Amino acid sequence: MVCMVEQKTLQQLTQESRMVGSDPGKQLVNLYNVFTEVATLPPGQYLLQHTAKTGAFCNVFEATSKSGPSLLDLHTLYTTLQPSNTVPGVVQYQPVDTSILTPWHLANCRVPGTFEPPGTRKQFTVGRG
Repeated sequence: MVCMVEQKTLQQLTQESRMVGSDPGKQLVNLYNVFTEVATLPPGQYLLQHTAKTGAFCNVFEATSKSGPSLLDLHTLYTTLQPSNTVPGVVQYQPVDTSILTPWHLANCRVPGTFEPPGTRKQFTVGRG
């Protein structure tokens, strides 16, 4: 499901990247290297995984219909939850970026990062004051 699509120029991306303290040149080189390597693989379904352990590299998993001890079933892994795999009391979340105004915010006349006001909503009509 796609929530929002933004079209930006290279200059806009560069400016936003520098605002958060990132070097856009390094990020583009990283993307170029990943896409160059992925383009050499035969057609298929792949999953790229990057963890702290892989450092500057990433793992590439290929979809297969085979089964065996050396293969990982991602469907089972991500659709079953064992109580021992959870950490009680610790919830990690991404903070809401209130600087992004999505089409949903515009359509619903909402300010990013706010809750629905209590009570009934006033209906506004478009026209002269």
